[in-house]
Amino acid sequence: MGEGEGCDSGLKLTPDSGLGGADDAERSSLEVVARLADEGRLEEAAALCESYLRENSPHARAFFLLGLIRQASGDNQQAETYFNRAVYLEPDHEEALVHLALLAERRGDRAGAARFRQRYQRVQGHESRVASPKTG
Repeated sequence: MGEGEGCDSGLKLTPDSGLGGADDAERSSLEVVARLADEGRLEEAAALCESYLRENSPHARAFFLLGLIRQASGDNQQAETYFNRAVYLEPDHEEALVHLALLAERRGDRAGAARFRQRYQRVQGHESRVASPKTG
C-alpha cells in the first residue's frame, strides 16, 4: 500500500491526541511527534516516538501515536501491534480500542471487532457513571 492508504481519514493529531494526564516533558515530546505526523513527516514522527520509548519506560500514549502513524502509513499490521501495546498498558484506552475494533473488522475478524467494541462500550459506560453519579 502507498503512504496514506489504510487510514479512513487524513491523519490529524491534535496536541492532546492520547495525552490526557501527561506531564509537561512527556506532553512536549509527544506533541512534537503529533506535529510531525500532522505535517506528513510520518517516518520522522515514528523515529522520534520510537526514540522516546527507548529513553523512557513503555508508555500507552506513545504506543498509541505510533499506531496512528503506522496506520496512516498503510501498515495496519504494525499499527495493530502498537494499539495492542497501548491497551495492554492502559486497558481503558478508548481511542486504541476503537482503532483495534476497526482494524479487526477490516481483517474480517468480526468476533475480535465485537470484543473490542464491547470493551470500548464498557469503558464508556463506566465513565458516564463516574461523570454523573446517581444521587438519591
